[in-house]
Amino acid sequence: MALTRSALTDLVTAGFDKYYFDAIRTGMPSDAIFNESGSVKQSEKASGLITGGHLSTKAEGTPKAPLNAYLGYDTELTHSTLAGYLELTEELIEDDLSGTIRRLPSGLANIAANTKEQQRINFLLTGFTTANGGDGKTLWATDHPKKSGGTWANRPSTELDISPANYRAARAAFYKMPDHYGVAREQVASVALCAPEEFDYWNEIIKSSFVADSANRNESNWQNSVQVVQSARWGISDTDQWALFTDKAGHGIIMYERLAPSVRALDNSDSDFATGNMRMQVRARWSVGDEMSGIGTWGTTGI
Repeated sequence: MALTRSALTDLVTAGFDKYYFDAIRTGMPSDAIFNESGSVKQSEKASGLITGGHLSTKAEGTPKAPLNAYLGYDTELTHSTLAGYLELTEELIEDDLSGTIRRLPSGLANIAANTKEQQRINFLLTGFTTANGGDGKTLWATDHPKKSGGTWANRPSTELDISPANYRAARAAFYKMPDHYGVAREQVASVALCAPEEFDYWNEIIKSSFVADSANRNESNWQNSVQVVQSARWGISDTDQWALFTDKAGHGIIMYERLAPSVRALDNSDSDFATGNMRMQVRARWSVGDEMSGIGTWGTTGI
């Protein structure tokens, strides 16, 4: 439906000196988590070469012990196209006294930014329920397969709410998560994702020089140990959800941008001959996913 003068009466009425745009976003919570990369193809494929284990002691004159290497799990991220438009009547454009209509592209760019953030967080939310990893498992699972045999976990066997004790346990579990040869990766969590309802409690735990909820005033060893990120889109079904991530180089959570949000403002080529209505359009192409089957991440739904 086209926007008309009756729908936006203030724009065509004298006396209004200023118009504001609501909630123009310049940064998003998931920026702290997601790797970003451009793309020039319809999809992006990723694999890996996995080496590891330990060297064996070799006695003089005896053969060396053989080592092994594996191909990683294949993943393919296919870009989606996202688009929308605003349609405006000729009269609304002609009678816009302030020129506000010409500033609408910034509003369309804001819609694209909101969409990007929603899709990123949606991907993380499905990390508890949807098996879309290259190894056939959910992002956070207790049974990721190891190439050398057996499994490893980046999710607790019993879900945990955030508390000083549980944060301590999660940090240790994160550091001890093994590689495909069973050797601890010794990665350190650098970002924590939580719901707004838990953000203040997280800061009590992370920012204080003393252990939160402790009457003994024990000194905290993890003050400012992670960047705490809250998202209003996270924890929709359970505000106790939380997740940890190593630095971006240590995990495969990624967004490929095939086409950055592109806004086409009012143009005669976009006008409808019969009505004279004109359109502003916004279009983008991207994909989100995990190329490393949960490596460098840890998550729990909470209790």
